[in-house]
Amino acid sequence: MRFLLFGLALYLTTPAQAQLTPPAPKPIIGARHPALSPDGQRLAFVYRGDIWLAASKGGRARPLTFHLEYDAYPVFSPDGHWIAFASKRHGQWDIFVIPAEGGQARRLTWHSGHEIPFGWSPDGQHIAFGARRDSPRYCLMSVEVSTYKSKVLVEDYAALRYPRWSPSGKTLLYTRYGMPWYRPRYRGTAAAQNGLLANKNFSTASVLILCFESTHITYL
Repeated sequence: MRFLLFGLALYLTTPAQAQLTPPAPKPIIGARHPALSPDGQRLAFVYRGDIWLAASKGGRARPLTFHLEYDAYPVFSPDGHWIAFASKRHGQWDIFVIPAEGGQARRLTWHSGHEIPFGWSPDGQHIAFGARRDSPRYCLMSVEVSTYKSKVLVEDYAALRYPRWSPSGKTLLYTRYGMPWYRPRYRGTAAAQNGLLANKNFSTASVLILCFESTHITYL
Protein backbone atom coordinates (compact mmCIF):
# COMPACT_ATOMS: atom_id res chain seq x y z
CA MET A 1 0.00 0.00 0.00
CA ARG A 2 2.87 2.32 0.84
CA PHE A 3 4.44 1.72 -2.63
CA LEU A 4 1.07 2.31 -4.34
CA LEU A 5 0.62 5.69 -2.67
CA PHE A 6 4.20 6.66 -3.53
CA GLY A 7 3.67 5.78 -7.21
CA LEU A 8 0.41 7.76 -7.35
CA ALA A 9 2.06 10.81 -5.77
CA LEU A 10 4.95 10.60 -8.26
CA TYR A 11 2.50 10.40 -11.18
CA LEU A 12 0.53 13.43 -9.98
CA THR A 13 3.63 15.56 -9.47
CA THR A 14 5.19 14.72 -12.88
CA PRO A 15 4.52 17.42 -15.54
CA ALA A 16 2.16 16.32 -18.28
CA GLN A 17 3.89 15.60 -21.59
CA ALA A 18 2.29 15.82 -25.03
CA GLN A 19 2.05 12.52 -26.84
CA LEU A 20 3.31 14.06 -30.10
CA THR A 21 5.61 17.02 -30.57
CA PRO A 22 4.61 19.60 -33.19
CA PRO A 23 6.46 19.11 -36.49
CA ALA A 24 9.27 21.53 -37.20
CA PRO A 25 8.40 24.10 -39.90
CA LYS A 26 9.96 23.38 -43.28
CA PRO A 27 10.20 25.61 -46.35
CA ILE A 28 7.81 24.82 -49.18
CA ILE A 29 9.57 23.80 -52.39
CA GLY A 30 7.73 23.83 -55.70
CA ALA A 31 4.91 26.27 -54.91
CA ARG A 32 3.29 27.90 -57.96
CA HIS A 33 0.77 30.54 -59.02
CA PRO A 34 1.12 33.03 -56.11
CA ALA A 35 -1.78 35.45 -55.58
CA LEU A 36 -1.64 38.31 -53.07
CA SER A 37 -4.78 39.42 -51.23
CA PRO A 38 -5.98 43.02 -51.82
CA ASP A 39 -4.78 44.11 -48.37
CA GLY A 40 -1.41 42.44 -48.89
CA GLN A 41 -1.75 40.35 -45.72
CA ARG A 42 -2.34 36.88 -47.22
CA LEU A 43 -0.81 34.84 -50.01
CA ALA A 44 -2.62 32.09 -51.89
CA PHE A 45 -0.59 29.62 -53.93
CA VAL A 46 -0.63 26.13 -55.42
CA TYR A 47 1.23 23.29 -53.74
CA ARG A 48 0.87 19.58 -54.46
CA GLY A 49 -2.22 20.20 -56.58
CA ASP A 50 -4.21 22.17 -54.00
CA ILE A 51 -4.75 25.83 -53.09
CA TRP A 52 -2.88 26.87 -49.94
CA LEU A 53 -3.04 30.04 -47.86
CA ALA A 54 -0.39 31.71 -45.71
CA ALA A 55 0.43 35.10 -44.23
CA SER A 56 2.44 37.20 -46.68
CA LYS A 57 5.02 37.90 -43.97
CA GLY A 58 5.64 34.16 -43.58
CA GLY A 59 4.58 31.44 -41.20
CA ARG A 60 2.68 28.18 -41.32
CA ALA A 61 0.60 27.57 -44.46
CA ARG A 62 -2.70 25.67 -44.50
CA PRO A 63 -4.52 23.98 -47.39
CA LEU A 64 -7.66 25.74 -48.58
CA THR A 65 -8.73 22.94 -50.95
CA PHE A 66 -8.18 19.21 -50.62
CA HIS A 67 -9.15 17.26 -53.71
CA LEU A 68 -7.83 14.35 -55.74
CA GLU A 69 -7.83 16.42 -58.95
CA TYR A 70 -5.63 19.41 -59.69
CA ASP A 71 -6.61 22.88 -58.35
CA ALA A 72 -4.67 25.92 -59.57
CA TYR A 73 -4.71 29.60 -60.63
CA PRO A 74 -6.06 31.28 -57.46
CA VAL A 75 -7.30 34.88 -57.70
CA PHE A 76 -8.59 36.93 -54.73
CA SER A 77 -11.83 38.86 -55.03
CA PRO A 78 -11.54 42.67 -54.60
CA ASP A 79 -12.84 42.49 -51.01
CA GLY A 80 -10.56 39.56 -50.15
CA HIS A 81 -13.45 37.37 -48.97
CA TRP A 82 -13.40 34.91 -51.90
CA ILE A 83 -10.82 33.13 -54.02
CA ALA A 84 -11.55 32.05 -57.58
CA PHE A 85 -9.56 29.14 -58.94
CA ALA A 86 -9.55 26.58 -61.74
CA SER A 87 -9.90 22.86 -61.18
CA LYS A 88 -9.85 19.67 -63.24
CA ARG A 89 -12.38 17.96 -60.97
CA HIS A 90 -14.63 17.20 -63.95
CA GLY A 91 -11.98 16.45 -66.58
CA GLN A 92 -11.35 19.96 -67.92
CA TRP A 93 -10.43 23.28 -66.34
CA ASP A 94 -13.56 24.78 -64.76
CA ILE A 95 -13.92 27.91 -62.64
CA PHE A 96 -14.72 27.59 -58.94
CA VAL A 97 -14.95 30.02 -56.02
CA ILE A 98 -14.30 29.28 -52.35
CA PRO A 99 -14.44 31.46 -49.20
CA ALA A 100 -10.98 32.74 -48.33
CA GLU A 101 -11.47 31.49 -44.76
CA GLY A 102 -12.28 28.00 -46.00
CA GLY A 103 -15.50 26.19 -46.83
CA GLN A 104 -17.33 24.52 -49.68
CA ALA A 105 -16.11 25.27 -53.21
CA ARG A 106 -18.77 26.38 -55.69
CA ARG A 107 -18.57 25.61 -59.42
CA LEU A 108 -19.29 28.46 -61.86
CA THR A 109 -18.66 27.01 -65.36
CA TRP A 110 -19.66 23.70 -66.94
CA HIS A 111 -18.33 23.89 -70.51
CA SER A 112 -16.22 21.04 -71.92
CA GLY A 113 -13.42 23.44 -72.85
CA HIS A 114 -10.68 24.74 -70.58
CA GLU A 115 -11.65 27.92 -68.68
CA ILE A 116 -9.29 29.59 -66.19
CA PRO A 117 -10.09 32.68 -64.07
CA PHE A 118 -7.81 35.66 -64.50
CA GLY A 119 -9.54 38.70 -63.05
CA TRP A 120 -12.47 39.90 -60.93
CA SER A 121 -14.52 42.95 -61.80
CA PRO A 122 -14.03 45.81 -59.30
CA ASP A 123 -17.49 45.22 -57.81
CA GLY A 124 -16.73 41.51 -57.30
CA GLN A 125 -19.73 40.43 -59.39
CA HIS A 126 -17.97 38.99 -62.45
CA ILE A 127 -14.89 36.91 -63.27
CA ALA A 128 -13.16 37.28 -66.65
CA PHE A 129 -11.64 34.36 -68.52
CA GLY A 130 -10.58 33.23 -71.98
CA ALA A 131 -12.59 30.55 -73.75
CA ARG A 132 -13.45 28.86 -77.03
CA ARG A 133 -17.12 27.88 -76.99
CA ASP A 134 -19.16 26.49 -79.89
CA SER A 135 -17.04 28.37 -82.42
CA PRO A 136 -13.58 28.17 -84.01
CA ARG A 137 -12.94 31.70 -82.77
CA TYR A 138 -11.37 32.57 -79.43
CA CYS A 139 -13.20 34.87 -77.05
CA LEU A 140 -13.01 36.66 -73.74
CA MET A 141 -15.95 35.98 -71.47
CA SER A 142 -17.21 36.85 -68.01
CA VAL A 143 -19.29 34.80 -65.60
CA GLU A 144 -21.59 36.37 -63.02
CA VAL A 145 -20.77 34.88 -59.62
CA SER A 146 -24.31 35.04 -58.21
CA THR A 147 -26.22 33.69 -61.23
CA TYR A 148 -23.58 31.61 -63.11
CA LYS A 149 -24.52 33.43 -66.32
CA SER A 150 -21.72 33.78 -68.88
CA LYS A 151 -21.45 36.30 -71.70
CA VAL A 152 -19.01 36.96 -74.52
CA LEU A 153 -17.06 40.23 -74.27
CA VAL A 154 -14.99 40.07 -77.46
CA GLU A 155 -14.11 37.49 -80.16
CA ASP A 156 -10.98 37.08 -82.28
CA TYR A 157 -9.29 34.52 -84.51
CA ALA A 158 -6.17 34.83 -82.29
CA ALA A 159 -5.87 33.37 -78.81
CA LEU A 160 -6.98 35.79 -76.08
CA ARG A 161 -5.62 35.48 -72.55
CA TYR A 162 -5.06 37.14 -69.16
CA PRO A 163 -8.00 39.63 -69.01
CA ARG A 164 -7.79 42.24 -66.24
CA TRP A 165 -10.34 44.94 -65.39
CA SER A 166 -9.31 48.51 -64.71
CA PRO A 167 -10.18 49.96 -61.25
CA SER A 168 -13.13 51.80 -62.81
CA GLY A 169 -14.47 48.64 -64.43
CA LYS A 170 -14.85 50.38 -67.78
CA THR A 171 -11.77 48.92 -69.49
CA LEU A 172 -10.44 45.41 -69.86
CA LEU A 173 -6.78 44.78 -70.64
CA TYR A 174 -5.84 41.43 -72.17
CA THR A 175 -3.18 39.64 -74.22
CA ARG A 176 -3.57 38.58 -77.84
CA TYR A 177 -1.37 35.88 -79.36
CA GLY A 178 1.77 35.27 -77.31
CA MET A 179 4.34 32.52 -76.87
CA PRO A 180 4.73 30.34 -73.74
CA TRP A 181 6.62 31.66 -70.73
CA TYR A 182 9.72 29.64 -71.65
CA ARG A 183 10.19 31.79 -74.79
CA PRO A 184 10.19 35.27 -73.19
CA ARG A 185 12.39 36.90 -75.85
CA TYR A 186 10.52 35.66 -78.91
CA ARG A 187 10.08 38.28 -81.66
CA GLY A 188 7.94 37.50 -84.66
CA THR A 189 4.43 37.37 -86.04
CA ALA A 190 3.17 35.39 -83.03
CA ALA A 191 4.58 37.82 -80.45
CA ALA A 192 2.14 38.91 -77.76
CA GLN A 193 0.03 42.02 -78.22
CA ASN A 194 -1.93 43.91 -75.59
CA GLY A 195 -5.57 44.71 -76.24
CA LEU A 196 -7.88 47.24 -74.56
CA LEU A 197 -11.61 46.56 -74.49
CA ALA A 198 -13.38 49.77 -73.54
CA ASN A 199 -17.08 50.18 -72.80
CA LYS A 200 -19.16 50.65 -69.67
CA ASN A 201 -21.36 47.59 -70.22
CA PHE A 202 -19.33 45.84 -72.96
CA SER A 203 -22.43 45.42 -75.10
CA THR A 204 -21.03 47.51 -78.00
CA ALA A 205 -17.38 47.63 -77.03
CA SER A 206 -14.53 49.08 -79.05
CA VAL A 207 -11.18 47.31 -79.18
CA LEU A 208 -7.73 48.85 -79.39
CA ILE A 209 -4.84 46.49 -80.17
CA LEU A 210 -1.42 47.71 -79.06
CA CYS A 211 1.38 46.08 -81.04
CA PHE A 212 4.59 46.63 -79.12
CA GLU A 213 6.67 44.64 -81.61
CA SER A 214 6.17 47.32 -84.28
CA THR A 215 5.50 51.03 -84.56
CA HIS A 216 1.91 50.53 -85.70
CA ILE A 217 -1.28 50.51 -83.68
CA THR A 218 -4.17 48.65 -85.27
CA TYR A 219 -7.83 49.39 -84.54
CA LEU A 220 -10.41 46.63 -84.91
